[in-house]
Amino acid sequence: MNDPYKIETELINLLKDRNRWRTGQGFKDLNPKQFQEKMKNTYKYLHDTSETLFKGSFDGMFDTPAGRDRIKNMLKLMKDIYDGKKKQEEVDKQLGRELADEYVNPIVDKLEKDKK
Repeated sequence: MNDPYKIETELINLLKDRNRWRTGQGFKDLNPKQFQEKMKNTYKYLHDTSETLFKGSFDGMFDTPAGRDRIKNMLKLMKDIYDGKKKQEEVDKQLGRELADEYVNPIVDKLEKDKK
């Protein structure tokens, strides 16, 4: 399993660097493509082990409170597995319930309501 502590550290630092770049406080000489390439090398572990998180940091995935909460929860669950506090199957079920409650159940409820 990938080290969630290292992923978290690199993600936090990447988001800080992205913010510095976007606000003109750092990396001023880099265009978007160059900046992403530099970050790919700087945060190689994050890029190689969790490319979705790496790319999401550039796409604004964590710019909203909901996005930040989702990643915090995901990292907490990864740490629980990594530290042996929970089993993968238990976490998969928990995450499945949470995602169903957030995305699937509201749609089902709306469809049922529309039928009436």
